[in-house]
Amino acid sequence: MKKILMIVLVFTLALVGCSGDKTPEQSVEVINAIADLDELIEAAERIHPDLYKYSTKEAFENEVAAAKAGFKTGDQVEFYQLVAPVFASLNDGKTIIEPLSDYFKFQVNSGDRFFPFQVKLNNRKLTLDVSFIGAQDVPSQAEVVSINGVSIDDLYAEMTRYISGLTQAEKESGLVKEFHRLYYVLYGTSETFDIEYKTDEGTETATIAGAGIDNIELQPLPEVQTHSYEEIEDGVGLIKLYKFDGFSTFKRFMEATFVKLEENPIDTLIIDVRDNIGGNTDYTKYLMSYITDQPFRLYGSIEAKISDEVLISDTYMRDNFSDQVGDTIPAEFNEESRPFEDVKPFEGDVYVLIDNKTYAAASEFAAVVKDYKVATLVGHETASNPSGFKSIHLVVSTNLNTRLAVPYQYFMRPSEEDFGKGVTPDVEVEVDALDYVLENK
Repeated sequence: MKKILMIVLVFTLALVGCSGDKTPEQSVEVINAIADLDELIEAAERIHPDLYKYSTKEAFENEVAAAKAGFKTGDQVEFYQLVAPVFASLNDGKTIIEPLSDYFKFQVNSGDRFFPFQVKLNNRKLTLDVSFIGAQDVPSQAEVVSINGVSIDDLYAEMTRYISGLTQAEKESGLVKEFHRLYYVLYGTSETFDIEYKTDEGTETATIAGAGIDNIELQPLPEVQTHSYEEIEDGVGLIKLYKFDGFSTFKRFMEATFVKLEENPIDTLIIDVRDNIGGNTDYTKYLMSYITDQPFRLYGSIEAKISDEVLISDTYMRDNFSDQVGDTIPAEFNEESRPFEDVKPFEGDVYVLIDNKTYAAASEFAAVVKDYKVATLVGHETASNPSGFKSIHLVVSTNLNTRLAVPYQYFMRPSEEDFGKGVTPDVEVEVDALDYVLENK
């Protein structure tokens, strides 16, 4: 009898143990979503020259495990919510899940409402800029404390998880561009928004209406000036470059500017690339030709990872490296030269003004200037790392058709250094950089 009772007890404990270890059955949709995530990771590891350069594989795998554990529906929106931060955690600014732009547009076209202000971000402080729907009860440029009861600190911490970049400035710039869509994807639609904002007396609250599709269509595109020149005092000329866009127009502008410099000689030239969003690297080639007669190169070295995917999409790689799949190879088109040999360089003192809103190609220009020591950089560290990954291949997952951008080339600044941050000035100043140059030139 005791033997029978012992067998029953052991069998019962075994059943309890089995039921305790059993995990809930996953739906087909969740299984497919996890398969898509694995597929994207495998593709990224094949294509990317150095996937974990600005992170660690261990940290990335922890992010992956957390995402897989979080799946409940396995639909495309949930996939983005869980997986976009996984790839953003790589911090390279290029390996990113494509934003749900089409989803956002569809939902807004269907009548959903979204946050009705353009926003600005600076050092984690969010301010309101232009309203999509005209007059509101919150003043323009007001600093926001909370939206719908969620503090800006919490919003910032959550939303920047979806933005890839090495520097705080890069993350804030990316978040400004994506704010409306990302806020909608994370927090949903709202007919009204409760805004708490700062005033001289303390804080106030207001309830404002959400914006809709008609407000987007009626919103005029902002005018962005490209470049300007003026002689700001005797012997001092100022070239202001807001973006490196429209090279042919810029070339004509520079030719006309240097005619003015010959007619009204100056001994100090200031090139201001603060608040410059970047653009075409031809700007750097042309500007360098105006401030030095020595040969130069934009990058110290360029490496490319060869994969089957890249060979399909990149003709140059296919024609030259089709037998080197899996290898990381040096590019062969990076010699020192002076691309615009007919340009006569300026012979006076040159200063380049930079700050934490000097991005992308403008930051690369600052790196070339500094590494070749052809001008004095004044201001603050630029927003973007001038060494980094470029040349994007898009990977599309099998089940959810989610697109992942993966870079396959790595570019290093002329000094062949990667400090993992922006370009630091030769002279860092507490006062306005232009004022400093005018007082100390």
